[in-house]
Amino acid sequence: MLRRLALLSARLGVQPQLILSSATVSDPLDLAARLTARPAAGFSLIDEHSDGSQQAIKHWSVLSPIAASHMAARPYLSAAALAMVDLLCATDEYGTPRPVNTVLFARSMKDVHAAYEIVRRNLEHRRPDLLPKVRKCIGAELKPDDKRQIYEGLKHGTYVGVISTNALEAGVDSGELRACIFAGFPYTVMRMRQMAGRVGRKGEGLVIFVRIRPVEWTPSTAKTRSAC
Repeated sequence: MLRRLALLSARLGVQPQLILSSATVSDPLDLAARLTARPAAGFSLIDEHSDGSQQAIKHWSVLSPIAASHMAARPYLSAAALAMVDLLCATDEYGTPRPVNTVLFARSMKDVHAAYEIVRRNLEHRRPDLLPKVRKCIGAELKPDDKRQIYEGLKHGTYVGVISTNALEAGVDSGELRACIFAGFPYTVMRMRQMAGRVGRKGEGLVIFVRIRPVEWTPSTAKTRSAC
């Protein structure tokens, strides 16, 4: 389509300015050249050093789950949900409750429902006042108005926690999100980076990746990990 546009523009004697954008590409100049049939030298790259978008420091953490008796089949899901509960129940240095606005990404609708139940049960004992401020959402069930309500709720404090599939992978423009939790690997690195981009825009952000399978730490394993 871009090449046809270029041919048509050439026949009309005009040279349109092309602006291409992509969330995660290893070689954007090469991609731009292949898409447009124009030399890569004709494009100006706006990379991470010249990016003017709103960003702050983002901390990454990898969590290896411990098998729990009540979720033996999916310990990673239990670990992710309990990590979310701890963030929502956080306090400042004076002991004042300061919930960390968190989004938890699950890999399926079934995982969303299961994670929400774990969060709900634990909040009932620790912070029952936060129960109305935690919401689960699934792409197949979400209408545009529902998405807009979630975005506005996160922005204005109506919600402090959201458990979702990749329905909120893109389009969440809320500077109030502080933490992102992955319950299992979201299939591609590009998708993971896209999801993690939801947090840490106005202030420091935290990204927690919960492995599906626990790691058995041994001296040889630790040596291999350090070498990597």
